Amino acid sequence: MLVFPSTPLPDELFPDPPIPGIPRWRWDGVKWVAVGASSDLATQEWVREQIVPFEQAGGFLNKLRNGTMDVWQRGTAIVVNPAINTYTADGWAIYATGAAVHVNRAASTTPRELTEYVMDVAPVASATAVVAQRIESVISASLGTHPTVFQAMIHNRGATAFTPRLRIQHATTRDNWTAAATIVLPFTPMQPCPPGQWTQVAYTFQLPFGIARFGIEVAIEIVGTNQFQIGELDLRIAPGVPIGLNDDPSTPEMRPIPSELLYCQRYYSWQRVNWQTYVAIAGIETSTSVYFSPMRIFPSISWVNELLNNVGSFNADALSVSSGRMVVYNPAIGGFGYQGIIHCHAEL
Repeated sequence: MLVFPSTPLPDELFPDPPIPGIPRWRWDGVKWVAVGASSDLATQEWVREQIVPFEQAGGFLNKLRNGTMDVWQRGTAIVVNPAINTYTADGWAIYATGAAVHVNRAASTTPRELTEYVMDVAPVASATAVVAQRIESVISASLGTHPTVFQAMIHNRGATAFTPRLRIQHATTRDNWTAAATIVLPFTPMQPCPPGQWTQVAYTFQLPFGIARFGIEVAIEIVGTNQFQIGELDLRIAPGVPIGLNDDPSTPEMRPIPSELLYCQRYYSWQRVNWQTYVAIAGIETSTSVYFSPMRIFPSISWVNELLNNVGSFNADALSVSSGRMVVYNPAIGGFGYQGIIHCHAEL
């Protein structure tokens, strides 16, 4: 397979000098374009099978989690109160100022129909809504020093136009977001979104050397009273693409929900458990074992009882989490038949 130059010059030819039997390519400033290629079927098939642009090669190109907006483990209708960073669709947190916003899963009506769902955001009054995702360091590390394109489809459902703004920032130490983050790209206007229609927004940026390994955050800000929908989000390396507004990004990678759900459960998952009548240990009766996807770190755990007469705290066996197994203990005696839900949080 041909290995194209990583930093080509305008009108550069490859391969140079020509190689018999292999089509030549010219860099047009954005992508490689075939030059004088034969129209016979054999050559076309060779090109189709062998020449794949770098940004389309391999798998897991899209570094965003749940860019499809398919996964909503916390529920499909969530109220985000002002000044409280709130997770909604998996991976996506919303921070609102000025007023609360209602966030719902909605059927997708995007022109490309790449996904089944989108996120619908409806402010109750004039508000600023910031939709953001933090990307774990082991995922974001590959973005370092490469042109990187963020893109999304946004539906302005209001009566007035707005211009969403993009911000990129990184953690100052690996995956530590408790300290103040460092802004790489301050809130920067993307394409204007006229009322009543879908608009593709996209912007190309480049992270400075050495910071992608700390983990980054991508945030989209929309101001006003307009209800809007957002979906088909993608973040990927795009060698050779100029920095700034991008009016022709690659087709986004929308992964199927079985693989996307497992990816999301690395950061958040929930399970229903039933108490069992095992032998009590120091007055504490054990429950069933709970199995879930291996998580980013040992999660913080919250518990919701389904029967009000069994309210209490509980403990978890941290030693077994790396194998995807957790044992939950009932703090009450005689817990046979009680049910509850555990929420496991390993978000950034």
